[in-house]
Amino acid sequence: MQQFVADDMRITTTTYTDDSLAGLGEDFDHLVCGSDQIWNPELRDASLSFFAPQVRGVSKVSYAPSMGSGAFSDSETIKVREALDDFDHISVRDIRTKNIISKLTDKEVSLVVDPTLLNPPETYLQLANPPLYDDDYIFLFSVKYDKAAVQAAKNASRSMGLPVRVMITGRKSLYSDLLYGFQIAPGSSPADFLSLVNGAKIILSNSFHGTAFSIIFERPFFVVQTMNETTDPRLESLLAACGLSDRVISPQQKHVPQSDPDYGRAEKVRVNSVASAKSFIETALS
Repeated sequence: MQQFVADDMRITTTTYTDDSLAGLGEDFDHLVCGSDQIWNPELRDASLSFFAPQVRGVSKVSYAPSMGSGAFSDSETIKVREALDDFDHISVRDIRTKNIISKLTDKEVSLVVDPTLLNPPETYLQLANPPLYDDDYIFLFSVKYDKAAVQAAKNASRSMGLPVRVMITGRKSLYSDLLYGFQIAPGSSPADFLSLVNGAKIILSNSFHGTAFSIIFERPFFVVQTMNETTDPRLESLLAACGLSDRVISPQQKHVPQSDPDYGRAEKVRVNSVASAKSFIETALS
C-alpha cells in the first residue's frame, strides 16, 4: 500500500496533524473534506479534524463523506453544527448521512457518488496488475470476513463448482483461508485488488469499494447482507444510484442466482449520477 501511494499518488511533502492543520489556509485555495467514512464518529481514528474547524481563510467543501452507521453524541453535535457553518458547499454519499447532516445546517446538502465512479474503467485498468489467475474463480472481498460473507461464498463455491479467492485485509482473511479452504491471492496491493475484481467470474462482497469496482468493471456481483439482513447505508445508496438495488443476496441462499447485472440500465443511471457529481465539484471549486 505504501509503495502504491509513493509511486502512483500525487501528495504533498507535508503531513498535516491536528495541530498544524490550520496552516492549510495559507497553502491552498480550497479544502475538500472527503471521502467515505471520515465523518463516522464510531471509527477508531474518528476526529472532528475531518470537519477542519481549525482551518481559516480557505474555501471549504465536503465531497461524499459518510457517517456510516455512526451517531454523534450531544457534545459532538454542537461542534459539528458549528463546523458546518464554515463550509461553502456540502455533499455526502448516502441518504442516512444526508438526513442527519441536513438537520445540523441550513445549507443545501447534495448527494453525490463515490469519487471512484467519476473515472472510466480504463483509468483503473492502467493501474491494475496483469491477471493473477488464468482460470475462473469467485472473488470474496470483505474487510472483516464476517460469517454472512463467508457463508455466502461457501454456498456459491458449492453451487458453481469454483474456488473462492480472497486477498489479505487482516487476520480474519487469513483465518478464512485456514478454516474454509479459501485461497489467498499472491498479492494484496491496490493494483492486485483491481486485477482480482476485473478477472473474477463473480464477486461477492459486503464492502463498499468491492461493490463499486465490480460496477466500474461491469462484472457479475452480489452484495451479501449481514446475518440480521441489513445493508450498509453507503451500499444502499450506491446500488440505488446505479439502478442495481436487486443485486443483494442473503447469506442463507443455497444457490447464487445466475442472472447478470443489467449494466445497460445501470450505465444510464450512473451517467446521470456522475454528471450531477461533476457539476457539484465544478460549482464548488469555481
